[in-house]
Amino acid sequence: MKRRPLSIALAMGLAISLFVGAIATSGAQGDYALPAGDDDVNGAYFPWVPYGSELDGMGPFYGAVTVQFLSEDPDAAADLYFFPGLGENDAAYDDPYVVANVQPNASVTVSAGAMELEEPGGSVRVHAVPTGTDYDDDADEFAFDEGEDFLAITGTVKNVSPTPSADAKTTAANITIDGYSGLNAEHFGETDNGIYEYVLPIIQTNDGWNSVLRLANFGPEGDPNANSSYTVTIYESGGQGAAGPSAGAFTGSLRSGEVAHHDLLNEEGFEEGFVGNAFISSNQPLGAIAERYKVDDDMLLTNTGRAESEGQATQVAPLVFRNYNNWNSGISVANLSEMDTTVTVTYITEGGSQVSAEQVTIPRRGME
Repeated sequence: MKRRPLSIALAMGLAISLFVGAIATSGAQGDYALPAGDDDVNGAYFPWVPYGSELDGMGPFYGAVTVQFLSEDPDAAADLYFFPGLGENDAAYDDPYVVANVQPNASVTVSAGAMELEEPGGSVRVHAVPTGTDYDDDADEFAFDEGEDFLAITGTVKNVSPTPSADAKTTAANITIDGYSGLNAEHFGETDNGIYEYVLPIIQTNDGWNSVLRLANFGPEGDPNANSSYTVTIYESGGQGAAGPSAGAFTGSLRSGEVAHHDLLNEEGFEEGFVGNAFISSNQPLGAIAERYKVDDDMLLTNTGRAESEGQATQVAPLVFRNYNNWNSGISVANLSEMDTTVTVTYITEGGSQVSAEQVTIPRRGME
C-alpha cells in the first residue's frame, strides 16, 4: 500500500468562515460535465441548494448561489451557466440559467427559484465561458473558438429560512441563515485505483443536534456508467478509528445529478449522543455536505466534505472565538493518515502572539 504523508482534515463549529471561495483551476476543453480526471473543467459545484426543504420542522429553507468571475483582464467578459441537477441520467444538467456579459471580478447571485430547482432542492454546477460562446443543448457541448476555454470562477451558496432571499441579502424575516463555499475541480481527486474518497470531519446527534448527510453525483451526464455506487463509513469521536469497529455504515447508488440524503437519527444504529466523522468512497466524483442542525435554537451549520487527498499536515483556521459576544468555536480534527497521529493545536491572537497550545493523539480515521 502506498503510504501518504501524515494529513488531517479540519472542520469549524461556530466560526464565521463560511464564505471563503474555492478558486477553480484552468481546465482543458472537453466534456464540460466531467469535473475530474484527465479533462479537469473549471467550475463551481454545490452538492445541495435547498428550495423549500425542512429539517424536523425547521424551515422551509431556500438557497441562492453567488458566483464571482475571476479575471485580471479588464477587457474580458463571461457568460455564466447555472446547471440545476435534475437527477435524470440522460439529462442530468439540462436547461441552464444563463447570465451573460459578466464583467471581470463581478459577482452574480441566482436563487434556487430562478434556476427552477424542483422542491425540496438539488445539486447545482456553474461554468463560465467567454461571452458569446455557443452552447449546444442537445450535445451538451460548448463551441469554443480556438485558444478559448472555461474561465475561472469562485462561488458560495447562502441558505435562509423561512422566507426566500433572491439576492442573498437577509432581513429580520430570516430566522436561520447558513451557507458554504462551492467546490472546485480539484476537490474531485481520484485515487490510484479509480475510487474517489472524501471525509466529513464532524457529524453529530448530541445535545439536541442532528445531522443530515447530502451526497451529489457530479459524474458525467449521459454516460450509461455514470451511476455512482457509494459507501459511507462512520467512526465515533474518542474511539479507535479504523483500528476498531465503525459506528455504522450505509451504501447507496446515485444517478448523475441526483442527491442522496442520510438523516443520522433515521439511520439504523444511530441514537442521540453521537459525535464522529464520516468517510465516503465512490466510483464517481461526489460532492458531500453535512447539515448539522438544532431545532430548539433554529441553528444550522454546514460543513463540506473534502477529498482525502486534500489533507495536509498543517491546517489553518483563520477565525475562532472564545466567549466573544456569546460566540464560541469548536474545532474538529480528523486523521486521514495511515497511522496514529499526534496533532498540536496552537491558538494565536489577532496580533500574532501565541496564547496557548494543546496536543492530542488521534488514531487512523479517528476524530477529536
